[in-house]
Amino acid sequence: MDATVWYLLKIFDDERWADAFMRGELRLNRLRHFKKIEEKEYADDARPDEHEAASHWWQPDKVRLKLNIHGVGELDITDDLAGPVITSYSHHENLHVFCLYAIRTFGISIQGETFSISEEDADRVREQLFVSEKVAKFGRHGVLIDAATFIEKMKTALRTRGVGFASNLVEYYDDETFNGEIKVDRIPFSKRKRFSFQNEYRFVVNTKTEGDDHLQLELGDISEICRKVDPLELNDLFKFEKIEMPLPLN
Repeated sequence: MDATVWYLLKIFDDERWADAFMRGELRLNRLRHFKKIEEKEYADDARPDEHEAASHWWQPDKVRLKLNIHGVGELDITDDLAGPVITSYSHHENLHVFCLYAIRTFGISIQGETFSISEEDADRVREQLFVSEKVAKFGRHGVLIDAATFIEKMKTALRTRGVGFASNLVEYYDDETFNGEIKVDRIPFSKRKRFSFQNEYRFVVNTKTEGDDHLQLELGDISEICRKVDPLELNDLFKFEKIEMPLPLN
């Protein structure tokens, strides 16, 4: 289903980082950085994902493993699997990623600064725009960004750097039922359903290098397309009445 991304949201623990972002100073960590974050660091907000960028996800009752061990022989493992068999490519751990929360709608075409829709569609829009309280646990300093302008600025900056990149919404799969292979071009844009509250839009950059270093990107001042927001107040910001909804930024 086609999605319209209206705004992007970046949340920071420190307001200084929010200010740096609005100056166009972006830090893109390697994907392995996010896989190494310890679960206890973020308690119950579900930010870390040790299975980030999985390429294959085989359910235990739908896979058969054969191991040939020197001196032991061949072992056929079927019924003893305690959980899914998960594989990934080491290549993806070296990719740089930049993640944002997407304020988006699905299946509704809207033109102009305001729109009028039916009561039924209005309920769908309200549901799609709802921001989970879990998002506020990422930090108290949010920056709301005009999506179309920001995405174009990012693409221009990355083209200038001469690096390969892709950007898209993340799709969330049901890891309790999904069984099979994730398409190669979708691997960096696929996550388990437990993270669906993040409504993530991400940029994935391939510098064809390895390591743990981050990529520093300079967009120039973007404060004109941003505004600071309190993540706890986002649902009030996007609340609308009488089926007519302005799309506020200023």
